[in-house]
Amino acid sequence: MIKKNLKKVMATTLMGLIMLSSTGVVHAATASTVYGKMIYDMESDYDWVSAWTTMPTGSGRYSYIKTTLEVQDNSTGLTLFKKNSKSTYTYDENTTSVYANNMTTTSLAAFSCHEVVGQIAYAKYMSSTF
Repeated sequence: MIKKNLKKVMATTLMGLIMLSSTGVVHAATASTVYGKMIYDMESDYDWVSAWTTMPTGSGRYSYIKTTLEVQDNSTGLTLFKKNSKSTYTYDENTTSVYANNMTTTSLAAFSCHEVVGQIAYAKYMSSTF
């Protein structure tokens, strides 16, 4: 009897965690460039916001990829976080990411810039409120 109840409680808890963890994805996108397909995303869940940019294995030679993330208090416009990450070309898959945690303000606005730069530069922008 106790084992059956324990199994039910564990299964219910696990299902709840899976359902909660799937929320929060804001965008996922791709952009065609002369170097290959740039993949970029911005996500938020609970008290964190992240942004990343990826160039896949075998991309044409570029100088660098860069991801910039700015998070603001949506009610005041006060910047709570601003940072970027930059990575130079490698033949293997290359990703830059920025992660802001402890974002406890109840209303956030996030802005991200995703760049691949070489002789030609490409930039894609994302924004969302949480």
